[in-house]
Amino acid sequence: MATTPFLTTVSGTATSLVPLPTAWTSAGADCGEAIYQQIGGNFLAWDPWYVHYIDGDLTTCWPPQASSWWNQDSSPSTSLGPTFVCPGAYHPAYTSSVGSQTTKTICCPSGYNLYVADFDRTIFPSQCTSTVTAGATLDWEKIYYDSAAGDTWSTTSTTVQSDILTIFGIPVNGFNVVATSTTTSSTGSTDTDSGTSSSSARTMTTASSSVPSSSSSSSGSTSVVGVAVGASVGAVVGVLLVAVGAFLVWRRRRRGGSSGRGTEGPGSAFKTAETDHHPMMGYYAPAPIELKGSHPGAHELSTESVHELSSGRDGNY
Repeated sequence: MATTPFLTTVSGTATSLVPLPTAWTSAGADCGEAIYQQIGGNFLAWDPWYVHYIDGDLTTCWPPQASSWWNQDSSPSTSLGPTFVCPGAYHPAYTSSVGSQTTKTICCPSGYNLYVADFDRTIFPSQCTSTVTAGATLDWEKIYYDSAAGDTWSTTSTTVQSDILTIFGIPVNGFNVVATSTTTSSTGSTDTDSGTSSSSARTMTTASSSVPSSSSSSSGSTSVVGVAVGASVGAVVGVLLVAVGAFLVWRRRRRGGSSGRGTEGPGSAFKTAETDHHPMMGYYAPAPIELKGSHPGAHELSTESVHELSSGRDGNY
């Protein structure tokens, strides 16, 4: 069973794989009550940032692996796998297959349902939602700004006035790599003394298992080790390729006499807008999201056409 993190490359990107092979059962009832409101008005729960900025006692709500995934830096990226189970306070809300050997799962907190089936660690956590109906009381943490004392939080209690108030719960997403049966063959060598040749086939079979356990057979363990070794080799090869590419680019620029740097355009490696992990700045939503009626489905964005403005004054074209 893979139990320690290791590096690999996924679609050309350096990725740290962090296994989560057993359910985390240390989350208490107070973890589900840790709700706060963003500046934009959205309510969030089950946020690992809560322990850093609001209540430092809630250290057991999330498994450390999930916290490292949610609080990850841009490089290398972090994914939970290749063995993964939902934490004890969560449930599998969505599972899909990626090819024939990998499944990915979105886990939502208990009492939360899937809203958006987005497997990635998104800018705004819209995957899981829970609703509070009108007339119910909600306790949550509100931030107060003080230039002298700094930001402070205060518990606020309110009665829901709207038809439905939506709370977004932070998901825990991971994937499992399914070990498949493989067969390898090798032929024997020629006996030069007798002048005859002989061949023999050697076969090795590995067991199939979606989530290897400690009681797996030796062949099952071998398959998981093979995944880790293969991933490590892939990481080394990826680093070498990046180094070679960087050298070629440097040499080309040197020959051309160019010393300019890249610009910070969209998708540029210099872009670090999401590095501030303060809960009031880490998630970006333009306005409070308040859903009415039954639990909503996906909404399609407007596709209005773009109109070109006149390039000059009237009569001057």
